[in-house]
Amino acid sequence: MQELDCAFEGNEKAARRYPFSCSPVFDMVMRDEGICKGLIECVLGFDIERIDYHAVEHSLEPGLNARGVRLDAFVKGSGRVYDVEMQASREPCLGERLRYCQSVMDSTLLAKGSGYDELPESWVVFLCDYDPYGRALAAYSFERICREDPLVEAGCRERAGRGAAEPATIREERGGGRQPNRRDRCRRLRSERRPRAKGGHHGLHHDGA
Repeated sequence: MQELDCAFEGNEKAARRYPFSCSPVFDMVMRDEGICKGLIECVLGFDIERIDYHAVEHSLEPGLNARGVRLDAFVKGSGRVYDVEMQASREPCLGERLRYCQSVMDSTLLAKGSGYDELPESWVVFLCDYDPYGRALAAYSFERICREDPLVEAGCRERAGRGAAEPATIREERGGGRQPNRRDRCRRLRSERRPRAKGGHHGLHHDGA
């Protein structure tokens, strides 16, 4: 971070010319593990206990004839993996790109012979300096749900007996109250972030747990 501070010290014009969405600045900032961790926690709304691996411009090659991806910031920690992307230009196929990044990332997380229950949760976050869906929301959150029953999630960790950071389904308390799961917190996070100034950054993230 000292390099960034020295580059912009006493030069507000340069700071405006090279915002956070500028690729070299984003890379430089995200190399700071503490800032990277704090940004992910702020966007997703939960704490990361530890970081085991952290890299910027992390390249993944799924196969000889397959298209590779370069993740802007790749983080492993506390049984989860994260990809944080800065989207400074309009991407007409943003959903497809998100899907592909996550599928390639997931394909590298299981060793040969490993069980599917060993696949960690994966999160992909796109930070956009424009509103990708035109709904004036500060964040758009996507996750896999069952159309017939939105309270059912596709994960197997609860059934496998390994436990999970969050319950896979809604549990009923003795008093009849429903405990909030991850989806409830995502809804609350979106609700809390709804008021926003025009022209700011938008967060797009997908939970692949």
